Amino acid sequence: RHFAPTERETARIPIKYRSNTDQIPNSLLQADPDPPSSGYPLEIPYVSRPQIAHLDMDTFFVSVERVLDPRLIGKPVVIGADPRGRGVLCATSYEARKFGVHAAMPVAWARHRLPPETAWLRPTPEAYTAYSTAIHELLRQNLPAVHQTSIDEFDLDLSGCETLLGDLHDYGQRI
Repeated sequence: RHFAPTERETARIPIKYRSNTDQIPNSLLQADPDPPSSGYPLEIPYVSRPQIAHLDMDTFFVSVERVLDPRLIGKPVVIGADPRGRGVLCATSYEARKFGVHAAMPVAWARHRLPPETAWLRPTPEAYTAYSTAIHELLRQNLPAVHQTSIDEFDLDLSGCETLLGDLHDYGQRI
């Protein structure tokens, strides 16, 4: 199969947003806004608090598989080893998690907990890479600083983007 995700398809992958700037001490975030005038050849500008957003595309592998095969929507889906063999689960859908299964669980344990209608899929890393790359490019086109931390996670430096993007917390929720 050829994997070339469209912007519409990438928009259907759920993303969790959280801001982690509250963990940075204020002393590291601000220069003195009113430095003494004598002894300073250059005025020290006020440095605003960094605005870093962390995006985590939750159930990314399952979401990509559902974009490729919409019949999987609403069904329990697990991605990993053959259900008749040995190995572990790579990813699980929310519907599968209701039965107490999770990523890294041995297949033998999961097999007995899941209903017969569960879709057992082998990983398709080419598709995951293609969709991750497409999302990364989309973010890079719209934001000044994007750092990919894993195939399904990004850190976005939104510092100074308030004028361009409006309220940054609202922007993070919209993404």
